[in-house]
This record gives sequence, structure tokens and C-alpha cells, in this order.
Amino acid sequence: MIKTLIVAAASLALSQNAYAYLDPATGSIILQGLLAAAAGALITVKLYYYRIKSFFTKSKGKSQDNTQLR
Repeated sequence: MIKTLIVAAASLALSQNAYAYLDPATGSIILQGLLAAAAGALITVKLYYYRIKSFFTKSKGKSQDNTQLR
């Protein structure tokens, strides 16, 4: 564990400049990925919210219809 930390610290201390170029399309792709992940997370939360809500909500005299969950 200590050897790993020493090697990591040495590699960070002795790093060189990369002289890399990130064009505007790279930032656009990163932003698109973040927005897609957020949208997917919101859809997942919405799906499970309705499932949990329907589990705790009882309908009187009606059969449960699961078409809303699809």
C-alpha cells in the first residue's frame, strides 16, 4: 500500500505537459453525455416512483390496471 502511494506521488510530481488539444466538439460530446445520463436517471426515478406509489395506493372495488406502468 505504501509503495503504491509512493509510486503514485512520484508519477504526479514528475509529470510532463501533454500539449493536448480539445476541440469544441469534445466539450459538446461530454455535455451531451451528461444530459443523457441526467435524462435517463430522471426517467428511472419516475418509473420507480409510480411503481412504489401504486404499491401503497389501494383502489377500492377496481382491479389494478398496470398499463400506466409501461
